[in-house]
Amino acid sequence: MVTSTYEHRRNAGDLRIGNETFEAVQSFQYLGNIIGNTNSNNKCIKERIMMGSKAYYANRQLVNSSLVSRNSKLQIYRALVRPVVTYGSESWTLTMEEERALAVFDRKILRKIYGPVKENELWRIRRNDELEAIINPLKPELNPICYLLALLAHHFLQVSRIRV
Repeated sequence: MVTSTYEHRRNAGDLRIGNETFEAVQSFQYLGNIIGNTNSNNKCIKERIMMGSKAYYANRQLVNSSLVSRNSKLQIYRALVRPVVTYGSESWTLTMEEERALAVFDRKILRKIYGPVKENELWRIRRNDELEAIINPLKPELNPICYLLALLAHHFLQVSRIRV
């Protein structure tokens, strides 16, 4: 498969080596990530978010239970749902749209964990700034973008230690 941002370079056709012919494809799945010929991670990230939703709804009874504390629900989210969404994220290059999609998914789950707020005898969902105040920016492991950056920094530290 030839990857390029230019359309005319991507349509190279089948590859022939000796007697073998390898079919040209638009995309394929490798180690859980969808690799496409446009260098875009959009399909992969959407699929990961969908799988994260499935993981959340598989544990819905725990998260919706009033017997489980919010801290425990947050730990369930970090242990069972977040890894499903961020699997293979080390190889992603994120656009603003993809960052927004990950943040929207994160806030959706956090709103379900922390629930609505009663204001003037009416119930309403929590706003983004209220969720940020609850989560506290000093805890970067709760922010998916900070989590991805921390993974990348850890990887570079390990590589630099090996080369020294």
